[in-house]
Amino acid sequence: PSVIDTLSRMKYSLTLLCGVLFSLSAFAQPSNNECVNLIDLGTAPVCTDDIYTNVDATSSSTSPDDVPLCFNGGVVSNDVYFGFQVDASLVDVIITISGTENPQFALYRGDCSGLAELDCAIGSIGDNVISIDAIGLTPGLTYFLRVDSYSDTGTPVWGDFTVCIEEFIPAFNMGDGTFTSSCSGTIFDSGGPDEDYGNGEEFVFTICPQDFTQCIELDVMSFNIFS
Repeated sequence: PSVIDTLSRMKYSLTLLCGVLFSLSAFAQPSNNECVNLIDLGTAPVCTDDIYTNVDATSSSTSPDDVPLCFNGGVVSNDVYFGFQVDASLVDVIITISGTENPQFALYRGDCSGLAELDCAIGSIGDNVISIDAIGLTPGLTYFLRVDSYSDTGTPVWGDFTVCIEEFIPAFNMGDGTFTSSCSGTIFDSGGPDEDYGNGEEFVFTICPQDFTQCIELDVMSFNIFS
């Protein structure tokens, strides 16, 4: 063969090899596709801009008993795993998954050979933020998060998301509490979430976060003044 023929065959071989490598990488599963390879988030609070994904993840479910109780359709589609711990200073947390469409996730304790489900969260179709309030966790124990995304069409809706584990702030009722130094939370009138406030009430509630910011944002969900 001529030198040109040899170079042509070498070029073809290199092109084919590059194509194979690209195909393999394009369908690579996330590193935390299985529990034994989970991403350890460390000790709460954990809330960063780190982006995770369940794109191309496969189902780790092998039987109906493995499916979290609340998951839509009773199936696991594209789940990935995380681990975290708490210490004695923070045993009540709120866990939030934000980003991917139709997220659903479960909280476990135990180990990868035998996980015990503690709680589960799903959103409505089209949601991309869901949370779990985890109260009274045990310091030093590893907890597990299993994050998935539900498709009602059969086409994967996997995507990128963030994981945030922060201090749980209980809701305040006007009159019961007068002050908070928290950076987030919910305030109800004196009737709480289910009852009305009374006549002639006048309460002062002070918000002074420990972390200084230039403004305080109030999101009024419901407001009504009776004539």
